[in-house]
Amino acid sequence: MFKDSRGFDKLALVMWHRKKFITHTGVQVKLAVIFVFWTFIFMLMLVGLFFINYASVSSDTNAMSIHDQLLTQMLLVSQARNLGLYYGGATLVFSLLIGFYVLVYSHRIVGPVHKMNLLLDKAIEKKEWPKPVKFRKSDAFHEFAEKFNRFVETMRRHDQ
Repeated sequence: MFKDSRGFDKLALVMWHRKKFITHTGVQVKLAVIFVFWTFIFMLMLVGLFFINYASVSSDTNAMSIHDQLLTQMLLVSQARNLGLYYGGATLVFSLLIGFYVLVYSHRIVGPVHKMNLLLDKAIEKKEWPKPVKFRKSDAFHEFAEKFNRFVETMRRHDQ
């Protein structure tokens, strides 16, 4: 692989070029929690449907002999435990993956806003027009950045 002057893998640097994924903790974490919550609610509904089916099958065993009823209910309990573990684990992993994805994806939206805030704060502090802004390819608001840059350039020309 290709290494940069610091010895880091260039491909890894390109893939993980963001310094911080969480720039606005409140917004990003709230968004991730909302998605994880609704994913969890959806999975609980699926588990509820499973137990409704379990109760239905369990009540159908009344016409069987006591031995067959016990065997059937033991089998249902075993299946319920296994499915609960598998679906519960899958739900947990899925929810965590969705939460992580939302944090990373929300940075594409919150990152440009954070960058604009820093740029404008610096411009106010220096009492001069801000420099042109450029966002990463994966970020949102490219059209806004282009219009902002045109606005700043037009105002600079107007001031001169």
